[in-house]
Amino acid sequence: MKRPRNSPSEPDVKPTEKIRIEEMKKRNEEKRRGEKEEPEPVLTELRSFFESNKQFRKEEEKNQTDNAVNTYGVSKAEIKELDLSSGKLGGDAGIDIILEYEIPNLEFLCLENNTDLSEKGVRLLVEKSNWPNFTKLSLSGTRIGDNGAKALAKNNSWINLKELFLNNIKMGALGAAALANRSWVNLQRLDLGLNHIGNEGATALANNSSWVKLAELSLQQNDISAEGATALAKNSSWVNLTSLNLSVCEIGVEGIAALAQNESWTSLKELDLSFSKMDAKGAAALAQNKSWVNLTKLDLSYNDLGDKGVVELVKNTSWVKMAFINLRVNGVGLDGVKKIRKKWPDSQLHL
Repeated sequence: MKRPRNSPSEPDVKPTEKIRIEEMKKRNEEKRRGEKEEPEPVLTELRSFFESNKQFRKEEEKNQTDNAVNTYGVSKAEIKELDLSSGKLGGDAGIDIILEYEIPNLEFLCLENNTDLSEKGVRLLVEKSNWPNFTKLSLSGTRIGDNGAKALAKNNSWINLKELFLNNIKMGALGAAALANRSWVNLQRLDLGLNHIGNEGATALANNSSWVKLAELSLQQNDISAEGATALAKNSSWVNLTSLNLSVCEIGVEGIAALAQNESWTSLKELDLSFSKMDAKGAAALAQNKSWVNLTKLDLSYNDLGDKGVVELVKNTSWVKMAFINLRVNGVGLDGVKKIRKKWPDSQLHL
């Protein structure tokens, strides 16, 4: 008698093998369901923090004695600063949890190095947060990129924002341009270091006219050359700028010469031009500056000034308040040291 053929939908598999396959499928399905239902530990911990905080707030109404500090570095009685850096957030889902709770007195939110945070989480934060006292935000190391920066720039409620840290977020010129169009009129400190905004991004920032209170600006390691430095030098609205970091930008002699011509930054106290491809000609160009009369700290390390560059640098007549100068790795010899000591005898010299 002929054995019946297996239908196309039923491959020739032994009964015991079929049972084993079905059992494996069942176990995998149960595993998937379990993973879906069980929340990530970091999110569970985050939610527990807020739940316990609500309880402490109720206790405080009865007895205002609990000022203990928890693992998030904030007072249990009243949240003003919330540190969820380095994986404590749990990605975009963590933003959802934060926004479920009222934090009326929040001033500072630190989300640094949460690499699982995306544009979606930033958008939620921007659209749904209600923090009237909010003044400081750090998203450094989050890798939110241009799209995240664009989402951030759409915020209309953080009218008191004073400090914004976006160091190393994989941002380019488009993100910088979006931020530059914001009217955060109280912004005082902006860190965009270790990104790729380039000359286009630097030009967009330079065209900003609303950050009249800006005091500290860091653009280190951002692919900015002479073109970008020249654009920045033309800015006339940052009249309260006290610190500018353009290190590792390699702006060269032309860019340095353009910066030296700036006449608006009369409050400038600290200038970092390390790794900027400056030689003796660049030092001569920089020394022509006449407006930075409050300059107290100058970092020119890792360039190529040599003693000839020092000779040119000490010709400056306006930097009468110099207190610190860094000339490390510049080929400066004993003659150069003597000239610096004679020009600024009370300053700290680093070689």
